[in-house]
Amino acid sequence: MTLTSHDRWLDVADYDVEMHTIGDIRHLADAGELKRLAITGKFGTTGSERLIVRFDRRDVRLLIGFERQPELGFDDADLEWAVLDETYARFRLSANGYEYSVEYPHNRAMIDDPYNFSSTSYDDFDYGLWVFELKNEPDRRERVLGNWRSSGQCGI
Repeated sequence: MTLTSHDRWLDVADYDVEMHTIGDIRHLADAGELKRLAITGKFGTTGSERLIVRFDRRDVRLLIGFERQPELGFDDADLEWAVLDETYARFRLSANGYEYSVEYPHNRAMIDDPYNFSSTSYDDFDYGLWVFELKNEPDRRERVLGNWRSSGQCGI
């Protein structure tokens, strides 16, 4: 299973569904190469933790989970994103008695990305916020899910 990176444009990785691990992160030559891949999800970092959101074709639903942690049904999961202070945010994932929370830098000036343009939206740089908005914006979720169902697109 191949996932696209939220953190770096044209980076993709293999995802081991059984072990819940990301491997073989690689940078593609161009967007044409990305379009030829069957992308069914996205991974990104929240602090030092990797978070995965993917489309499960077998069960026809979205799943969410941190690397090496249980995957949960996206619709069943409770997500919280909150600004803690000028430099940190918290992302919390919970469902059915399970909870996992991370605190991480969220100040845009702290983000090390060569594509940090002023015309981009903040969730382009904060994966926790992107996932939180995906949960809370049905139109966005349907658009992303539609891209992953058709699998030849990156699901942005």
